[in-house]
Amino acid sequence: MKPGIRIVAAVFLIVSLVCLGAVSCRDDSTVTPADTEEPNGADDVASDDVVSDDVTQSASEDEYRIEIAAIAVELIAIVNGMDQVLANPAIEDPDWITSITLAMEDITTLCDEACHIVPPDSMAGVHIVNLEAIAGLNNEMGILAEGIDEKDINLVNQASTGMWLAAEILAEVIVVSE
Repeated sequence: MKPGIRIVAAVFLIVSLVCLGAVSCRDDSTVTPADTEEPNGADDVASDDVVSDDVTQSASEDEYRIEIAAIAVELIAIVNGMDQVLANPAIEDPDWITSITLAMEDITTLCDEACHIVPPDSMAGVHIVNLEAIAGLNNEMGILAEGIDEKDINLVNQASTGMWLAAEILAEVIVVSE
């Protein structure tokens, strides 16, 4: 892999991990019910609305987390499977090309699904990191396709390394989303 590509990949990984750290280290402190009580026995309806909004927000966060984790797990499994196949590229072998092409199509489909997920506001930071990893995978799919078309093993190897880095970021997204 070219030194410039290594630097870009390293910077991408570092920035993504910093973003993940910022998201996972944010302050999640909440206001306790004692801090929100109305003096003189005021109507508790507003308090019920806040609880309802918190439950709705929590449910949408859970739904989002489950959705992105499921896609990330599938993507990581495909990338891991491809990694073994890409370790010994057989660019001249039609079966090898078919196998890689099918995996690339699966990755593209899952990436498209991930891009259409709308996160709750509280999960925006995680979503940004998730989309960065997805964009990285999409970029590597282009490099991989170019490597196969040009029968360039160096491009295939470059794409394989980039896919691995994106999968590492997706693994971190899974951890943060738990």
